[in-house]
Amino acid sequence: MNEETLIFDRLTRKVLVIAICCIGALTLGTVPLVRSLWLDETVTTWVISGDWIQAWHRAVTFQAQSPLYFLLIKMWPFSGDFGLISASLIFGALSGFGVYLTVKELLGRDAALFSILLLLTNIDLLKVSIQIRPYSLGLVGAAWSPLFLLWWLRYKELRFLVLHFLFALIAFYSHYLFSLIAIGFPIILYFWGNRTLLMAYFIGASLAALLSLPGIYHLIWWSKKAGDSLFLPTPDFAAFVKLILPLDTVVFLLFSAIVAALFTEKSIIVRSWKTFALALVWIFGGSLILFFASWFFGSSLYIDRYLSWRLSGVVLFSTLVLLLFRDQRGQRVFIAAYFFFAFQQTAGRIWFIEDWSTVAALVRDSENIPVIFYSGLRESEKLPDDKSAELREFLASPLIHYGVRLEQISVVPGFADSISATKYLKRVSSNSKKMARSFLLVINDQQIFLKGEGGINPKSGLISFFEKEGAQCELFSKGTQQFKPLIKVYRCDWRGE
Repeated sequence: MNEETLIFDRLTRKVLVIAICCIGALTLGTVPLVRSLWLDETVTTWVISGDWIQAWHRAVTFQAQSPLYFLLIKMWPFSGDFGLISASLIFGALSGFGVYLTVKELLGRDAALFSILLLLTNIDLLKVSIQIRPYSLGLVGAAWSPLFLLWWLRYKELRFLVLHFLFALIAFYSHYLFSLIAIGFPIILYFWGNRTLLMAYFIGASLAALLSLPGIYHLIWWSKKAGDSLFLPTPDFAAFVKLILPLDTVVFLLFSAIVAALFTEKSIIVRSWKTFALALVWIFGGSLILFFASWFFGSSLYIDRYLSWRLSGVVLFSTLVLLLFRDQRGQRVFIAAYFFFAFQQTAGRIWFIEDWSTVAALVRDSENIPVIFYSGLRESEKLPDDKSAELREFLASPLIHYGVRLEQISVVPGFADSISATKYLKRVSSNSKKMARSFLLVINDQQIFLKGEGGINPKSGLISFFEKEGAQCELFSKGTQQFKPLIKVYRCDWRGE
């Protein structure tokens, strides 16, 4: 099925293997495997902390995905932060292997060897491989589903068709947006299939669509349940361009191609146009769908982790850039240049870490004084109207995961934009005064976006509110976070108490 087999000579292959080993070792040494969990990961641990019925209910009610990933992680034999991260590491490795085999199927063995270097430097794959979130399992489905389709078209064996739809459903039920991998299936059928197979595929697709109905119903229910507070505002054109391809990938490919072009002796031409078309559909088609969907729903769905399902397309496209060069010297120079840029980027990469473990340690060491906590979860804005204990526990999950007692925590919304929210905050303030002379104010200071309005920083609003109530607040600690101090802890004393 290969459109074109890229054949390296022995020296080129040695250069590539050395580059892969060096980047692989550097990546293993720099990826933060032992670290504090970030906000959404602590929610994952809360979802699976109950019994099986609770885990199912929490996943359906508090997460915009199906329970599939959460129930699978609940069965995982290893516990603790790193134990749960190990599941994502395995899923990430499986995803990478699936992409490798896809490149091998379409472009040949040596092209697949180069794809290993691309996978080791792909920031989206690295991120999902170390997060306790559904993206890692969804990526397994997105990586293997098109591969099984290619194998079915090549070998005509029913098992590959069944596995194709099974892994497509895994992608869908891990994260609903990962179903966008299916936009490439018609391209695969058109270029590598034939009419005699279309009926069998149509029957399988119809059955898969029926099996998707529970997820579609859940997605519609969740979209109606979502509030007016948004993660991010609708993206502009600059945001669209920024996430079409990872910026470092674009820069590496561009400069490597320029350097290699100076040394090549043969013409540069795109010949693997079928694979090129497939890669473009995944990269640009998926980006356009999420970009316009963001404007339709009034909330940004155009986020890098929601686009990680395009991994096969990104790697195929990047491999095709190497295929432009027809002589061994140009290929070796391209590989060497790409290695140089990738090594610099990998060695200097700074990982953003929300240090909830340090914040929780500060709380535990503070003589059990009350804690007023804004987690950054958008469901916090429902607190004035939803008094359920389960919502309170969900919003406190980052501190609960690291040993802070729920009874010590009062969760609050990030702003007082209504009479009910103001009353709720006043009630929390009054209760805190009755309990102790001081309290800790823990704030996840990421911006909140409201429909029709700009961003709101919860830190300034909450501090201003409690100071008006009679508190004197001073910064207690910023934690030990890398990149930026997102989580802030203030010690507040009630004046005149």
